[in-house]
Amino acid sequence: MIVGGDADFDKRARFDYSASTLAAIAAIDTCLPVTKMRVERAGGGPIGTRMIDQGFEIQVSAVDRYGNAVSGYSDAATISASGPLAAGAGTTGAFVEGVLPAWSVTISEAGSYTITATGMPGPQTGTSNLFRVVTGSCTPAPSANPIYAGSGFAFADLRVNSARLDADTCADCNAVTPAATLTTWAPSLPAVDPFESSGSTATLATSGAIGPGDYGTVLAEGATLTGGGTTRITTLRTRGTLTFNAGTYYIGTFTGGSGDDRLRLDIGSGPVRIIIGSFIGTAANDSELNRGGNAGNLLIALSPGATMSLGKEAEIAGFVYGAASDNAVQFGDNLRLSGAVLTAGELDLGKNARVVYGSAEQAALGNLDVCTDPDAPAVGGFNAYEPFTPAGAITGVIRTRVAGQPFSLDLIALDEMRTVIEAAFVGSVSLELLDAADDSASLDPASGCRSSWTVFRSVPGRFTFTETDGGRITVAGLAEPTARRNVRVRVSWTDEDGNIVAGCSTDNFAIRPASFSPPLASDTDWQTPGTARTLDNAAAGAGVVHAAGRPFSLGFGARDAAGNLLPSYDGLPQLVFDGCVLPSPCAGASAANLAATFTVSGGVAATHSARFDEVGAFSAHAVDDDFAAVDAADGTPVSDRRIASASVTIGRFVPDRYRLALANVPQFAPGQGSPCTGSGAWNFTWIGQPFGWLAPPSLSATALDADGDPVLQYSAALFKLAVPAFTLTWSDNAPVAAPFVASAQTLTVTEAAPGVGAAVFGSTASFVFRRPAQPLAPFNAVVAVTVSLNDTSETGVAGNGAIGHVAPLVIDGAGAGIDFEGGNASGANLLAYGRLQLASMHGDSRRDLVLPFETQAWSGTAWYRNHRDNCLAPPAAGFALSNWGGAIAACDSSIVAVGATVRGQGTVRLSAPAGAATGGIDVTLRLDAASGSTCIAGTAQPASSAATPWLQGPWTTAPSYASDPTGRATWGRLRAPNVLRRELFD
Repeated sequence: MIVGGDADFDKRARFDYSASTLAAIAAIDTCLPVTKMRVERAGGGPIGTRMIDQGFEIQVSAVDRYGNAVSGYSDAATISASGPLAAGAGTTGAFVEGVLPAWSVTISEAGSYTITATGMPGPQTGTSNLFRVVTGSCTPAPSANPIYAGSGFAFADLRVNSARLDADTCADCNAVTPAATLTTWAPSLPAVDPFESSGSTATLATSGAIGPGDYGTVLAEGATLTGGGTTRITTLRTRGTLTFNAGTYYIGTFTGGSGDDRLRLDIGSGPVRIIIGSFIGTAANDSELNRGGNAGNLLIALSPGATMSLGKEAEIAGFVYGAASDNAVQFGDNLRLSGAVLTAGELDLGKNARVVYGSAEQAALGNLDVCTDPDAPAVGGFNAYEPFTPAGAITGVIRTRVAGQPFSLDLIALDEMRTVIEAAFVGSVSLELLDAADDSASLDPASGCRSSWTVFRSVPGRFTFTETDGGRITVAGLAEPTARRNVRVRVSWTDEDGNIVAGCSTDNFAIRPASFSPPLASDTDWQTPGTARTLDNAAAGAGVVHAAGRPFSLGFGARDAAGNLLPSYDGLPQLVFDGCVLPSPCAGASAANLAATFTVSGGVAATHSARFDEVGAFSAHAVDDDFAAVDAADGTPVSDRRIASASVTIGRFVPDRYRLALANVPQFAPGQGSPCTGSGAWNFTWIGQPFGWLAPPSLSATALDADGDPVLQYSAALFKLAVPAFTLTWSDNAPVAAPFVASAQTLTVTEAAPGVGAAVFGSTASFVFRRPAQPLAPFNAVVAVTVSLNDTSETGVAGNGAIGHVAPLVIDGAGAGIDFEGGNASGANLLAYGRLQLASMHGDSRRDLVLPFETQAWSGTAWYRNHRDNCLAPPAAGFALSNWGGAIAACDSSIVAVGATVRGQGTVRLSAPAGAATGGIDVTLRLDAASGSTCIAGTAQPASSAATPWLQGPWTTAPSYASDPTGRATWGRLRAPNVLRRELFD
């Protein structure tokens, strides 16, 4: 089944073909209809340049819409042309399986032509490519005489067809007739098809086949030149027998392999035309050129200025021909020639030359063509573009190429008006690459080039248009090793008169580096650019680090397709931020945090001022989208123009420093605070009395980059700030005798927000102005603390540093000291030297006895009751009872109650002695250490401490204020039970 359109089969469809079915199907004509005629040269392909009056064959095919020959077409076609046909117009013979393989046509006028074929009987037509018909001819070799020399002739013992000639009898003649009759003959010799150099510099050593193509130096030993096309060899050196098959060979220099090896040349099939550019020959004897072969199979044609020289005993079957007066032919003695030697230059035959030149040789040589150079097509210029450019286009684009990577271009020849492709052009062109960055010179309308465009590369070799190329060839394997921003291609051709026809590509293009090497980030140390350390650390807990916002170094190189450095690259690359590696994804960083401006020298991009003003690690790659900007408008995708590197990790970055700030208003709790003084304005602290925090300080530490901006990614695993980084330094205005002491001050550090740490002072700290042994004048305390920060969490790696602060934080209440509750301005920061004085009392033994006590402050000159003190409330057990005297026994009296101080005065009540006994007791208030015993409710128990040593006095330790106060309680009997009082009134 054959389906030309859509076909849809359900599941499990089956097709069965029997023999009869197959036979029936075979009878069906499945050929698609003929849609057009295709006209080509015989064998296929475009028709090349032709000469007037020289018939040539064309091939015509009847094809379907897919270009396939329709085998069922067997009709004829009608042939016509865009100009007069001298032969071949009209109806052709029948096609065979859709093809007319050979039909001869002749055109007698020079010009540009197309040939059209029209099918019969239908209207299908087809037209060939445009080709040129030029003047020029290939004429048979002159065959009237075997020997001719135009500018000089030397011989001795010459025999032609066994007839001996004497030089003396032929002093003024130039030719010898076949019958040895000497005549004067001065023919006009047709010009030789000019030598065409291969342009190749390659060396080939072979004993095998050498096919058509362009070669440099060929070292051939027993090789075969296959023919089948044009072969160009700059230098041919041979050893052994060299076999030539039919064809045309352009050979610059043709010699023996070692310089004196004889030449041995066999003709495998003929005719063989060898065009010599400069020299053919050898000093060796016994050379054999087509020995015993058909003389009509070998033509050795000397280009202008070329020479031929063979040693003795040479045997030749063929035709040696040199049409220029500066040609020279020299043979040694005993030449054996079956053929002819004709030259307009010099001829030296040596001694005993024998020439066989009968009717057979005349006929054979008459079949050898000597071609004049046809008129060159009128080429107006050239262009170059992409191979994918549509056929027939005279302009096109050249997209960005990669340095060191082979590429192809199509070259086209243009007609004189540069409006169409000159399909008939045949010739070898040179190729140059131009730096087209400088447009200062005017554009040459003939070539499309500017003189300010300079050549930076002459492409080796030459590139040949043949008659079958239709004016367009593909040049492959081009590879430019340098990087260039703005390039044009110049194609040049030199005609036979030495005129140069050139054309520059209408499109310019760039040759870019293949890639950049991966960027390498480095520094000298954590704040200084350099190359000592590599910055590729993606670990949060260790490794090399660099300060955020501080400059670091970056570098990478432009590379060609093989990975080699490209010193010619001079672009302006950029570093592209790809994203965060740590943290991932980014938690605040973006491309805006990265800055890097590169300087390019010798193909290497470098900077020592790259900056990343966030913390963590990021990935980035180098890119240049502008180097190939000349191709931005010609369809070259950005991906083809872009130069890029692989992505790399750069890091790790840490804060450059911290900014410390106070987050609250701290306050001390005075030793004697508002709850007991009754008024904040009365708050004070005894010298020697510990005090603490009412509101401990809370501060923030904000991580910053080098510019002082917060880094938001300093968080989680990247947050390293800890208590050891902080140092607290206290200051005060204490007199020397009462130094300030801070103890048990703790600090808690936590992450408060991204990039911010919180440091909170512990509330259990204790502070004291130490109490001297002697009274001290009161003063208002001014206490401050300075917070310093030195984060050493990253210093474990050489080159890393400690992260400090912008400035230390001084907590000093704006210079007035940290505030005490009640306000320093109100005097709540008063520090007073104190003592407690306990009075002695006497009373009725039947009643309780009250002993007053008083807290006193030293004014600097005297003691006074401290009326601010409404706080002291000694414990009952703090009063030790001792020295029981009189009738009072131990615990006959007990501490009943203690009255807290009011405006500096308090009391202690003792119970009446048991049985109203009389006597006395010492009462001591244990202000510091517990000692002795006391009685509570008639029961003895150890005395405790009132824990107020700052109120001790000089009672037993004078002059030192280091002893507890003692009073004497005594009881007696009154003489009368009543006391009468009289009030007097005025």
